[in-house]
Amino acid sequence: IGLALLDRRMRTSTDVADATGLMPLEEIPPVPGLTRSLNPFGQRRRNAAFAEAITRLRGTLVLSQQRGGPAMVAITGVDDDSGAAPVATALAQAGAVAGDAVVLVDLTFAENDVARLLGARNEFGVADLISSGGDVEAALRDDTPTGLQFLTAGKGGEPAYYRAPAMDDILDALYVRFDV
Repeated sequence: IGLALLDRRMRTSTDVADATGLMPLEEIPPVPGLTRSLNPFGQRRRNAAFAEAITRLRGTLVLSQQRGGPAMVAITGVDDDSGAAPVATALAQAGAVAGDAVVLVDLTFAENDVARLLGARNEFGVADLISSGGDVEAALRDDTPTGLQFLTAGKGGEPAYYRAPAMDDILDALYVRFDV
């Protein structure tokens, strides 16, 4: 009981709301492929639950965007196994397929998960734009099947980059051009 009381991890929507004062929009089930299943028939059900959660999350975002202007969505995870990158990628692709002008920005400098998930090379990305400058338009990549555009994390990023003035410039340039 004592260990449970000392555990500060957030596991439920209520934990997130208590810690941040913000109510999460959706709870996403485990990302298919990140967990092993002993039941091969269970995989299809997990894929359907994941796809349904992404659809509900996108619907919530669309309905909450009544005020107009571009929407900015941040998806984070507590560790590399949380599935934040697959969730963000699936949500971005769903928006792009629906016709929104969507850009996905990978800021996991150590992992470069979005590039890997979309089958792209992590060449010139956010970290490179911050460290050496350059044109955001030139760094954008295309996910041709869905119409999604994305920025890879780039090489050599570090936590200080999140607060760099150049990060503000990148986000401002994207905010003007994209819906989400």
